[in-house]
Amino acid sequence: MWISAPFVSLALAACGAAAPRGGADDPTRLEPRRLFPMGAGYSWAYENDPGMGLPRQTSVLRVSAFSAGGARVESLATGDARSYELRDDGLFWVDAGVYLLHAPITLGAEWPSANGRTARVSDIDASVDVPTGHFDHCVEIREEGGESGLAMRTIYCPDVGPTLIEAHQTLSLAASGVTATGRLQAYQLGEDEEE
Repeated sequence: MWISAPFVSLALAACGAAAPRGGADDPTRLEPRRLFPMGAGYSWAYENDPGMGLPRQTSVLRVSAFSAGGARVESLATGDARSYELRDDGLFWVDAGVYLLHAPITLGAEWPSANGRTARVSDIDASVDVPTGHFDHCVEIREEGGESGLAMRTIYCPDVGPTLIEAHQTLSLAASGVTATGRLQAYQLGEDEEE
């Protein structure tokens, strides 16, 4: 989930999918480690629509390094990488110094996000349709605020990861702004997290 002003430069690649476990009554589905699972060999592919009539493209993210304490996720398109720590209280984005997902994940929970935005849990039982399929019992996180005028909406599905990512940028040249969208096209789960 990379943002490159003003568009989303997501990346993810993969071939295959595993069936998510549990339903709405499974409390572990709200754990950050399940909402964005990471392990050796994990990857995600997204169909990216940058908005404004520009051509769609596919981008790929993959876990390039993994240990029990964290992961490095790399964009195959740009070579950019992000480091995450897997903490007891959530998934911490080391490079930005903020939580990507902060436990407990409950409806209305908030925490500071990147670039002065505030992340808020806006739905804990969302459904989403993306090229790779239909997913239920997902969590929607909205990020708003800050000076950049960028608002984010990300839907995380248990045992899959980010399935839909929208970035809306307010621009002086376009009264309504521009919305870029990344939709999960495929994903691959590798080895399980280290126990």
